[in-house]
Amino acid sequence: MINYLQAAIDQLEKHPSVPEVDRTDLEELVAEAENIKAEDYTKASYEKLVEALEKAKAILEDEEATQAEVDAAYASLQAAIDQLEKNPSVPKADKTDLEELVAEAEKLKADDYTKASYEKLIEALEKAKAVLEDEEVTQAEIDDAIADLKLAIADLKVVQSEEPTDPAPDGDRLPGTATSIYNWLTIGFVLLIVGGFAVFVINRKRKSTE
Repeated sequence: MINYLQAAIDQLEKHPSVPEVDRTDLEELVAEAENIKAEDYTKASYEKLVEALEKAKAILEDEEATQAEVDAAYASLQAAIDQLEKNPSVPKADKTDLEELVAEAEKLKADDYTKASYEKLIEALEKAKAVLEDEEVTQAEIDDAIADLKLAIADLKVVQSEEPTDPAPDGDRLPGTATSIYNWLTIGFVLLIVGGFAVFVINRKRKSTE
């Protein structure tokens, strides 16, 4: 009995090892498809994309999906992306105003403004440049970048000079004591003139009465 059982075991064919299914390419394509915006394309072409995308997600969630099924889902999704038709009603984004504002902001010098306000300008400027480099940017995103950059420019605070606006040269400055003496001398001189004039008037009146 044991010999028969051993013989049966020996005759069993080993199942060939099943290669691991590679889903990397499909996962990346699904992520790309999810970033595509419906408003940029015609309704019919976008609906086909959504259908292919849902099937691809279902394959990714299926732990028993074969490599052939994964590859087929990838091909279908790629075809749906390739057949997308641009929506003619969507105008091309205009970057002109943002480009001019960026050029203006780049001319501003850090030394002329406070550190905090200038750092906010740089932050808005970098975001604006990134928007300009984005080929798929929308007009709304451009307008937001313009608004943020304008606000950062308006909020710039000029560095205040610590020196007086019109400082007197050192040679023209008088010490506090000398200034006081000068003032008293001036007052005394004025009183002397007034007093002399008063004496002159009194003497003249006396002579006229004699």
